[in-house]
Amino acid sequence: RVAGAGAATGPWTAGAGSAGPEGFFDLHGNVWEWLADDPPALVGGDWSSNPRSARIGNRLPLDPSIPYAGAGCRLVLEAP
Repeated sequence: RVAGAGAATGPWTAGAGSAGPEGFFDLHGNVWEWLADDPPALVGGDWSSNPRSARIGNRLPLDPSIPYAGAGCRLVLEAP
């Protein structure tokens, strides 16, 4: 299952869906994520993407100084 991909109204609340087989939520498809690469790129697709294109191999090279409403970031907290 792809988080929010193909939605009509916008991104959904993180963790609102069911976890995948590995126990993770929302890995692809809710918002594009910035990849610090050369050149910088957005990866993964967003809520308006076709579910088939919401994958980590889907890269969109963009200038990070230009705002893009479909882009976000992933915050990670490691358990102690």
